[in-house]
Amino acid sequence: MRQFHLTSSQKKSNLWIGGLTAAGLLIIAAVLGQVAANEETGANLMLAVIGLTLGVLVRNSTKRGWTYAMADQSPTAAIKWTAKRRLGVVGRALAMLVAGGLIISGLGGLASGDIALSLFMALAVLVITAGGIVAGLRYGWNEAQSSLETITTARTTP
Repeated sequence: MRQFHLTSSQKKSNLWIGGLTAAGLLIIAAVLGQVAANEETGANLMLAVIGLTLGVLVRNSTKRGWTYAMADQSPTAAIKWTAKRRLGVVGRALAMLVAGGLIISGLGGLASGDIALSLFMALAVLVITAGGIVAGLRYGWNEAQSSLETITTARTTP
């Protein structure tokens, strides 16, 4: 089983994806902060947006991790979304959402003003986005490696 690693171009690509996702979430947070009737409604809407974004981010990162791992052995192999893999993606997205909620609530308690709260929110969104990408990439990579081991074992068994 090969260890998880990315080339420099893959790292740059994922860095761009993460940066653009985090920037989009921060823009949405700013808009929701201005549009929401009260803070609780804005926070609930933002939590829903972060949850949906994390789901898509982890799913796409899983797909990229699979593609990166299969690039050498079988470049045309597409990921098959079995129930186990779907549950794995959902579980990782939910875990990142819970962790993100804890980070946001913990950092929000430290903020003493609006600017500090904004900076802590930006930091939390960056951490959540990076965590979602890494969780998805590693999951996709590991699933591809286990799939390759299953195929190799099946081929070598008489």
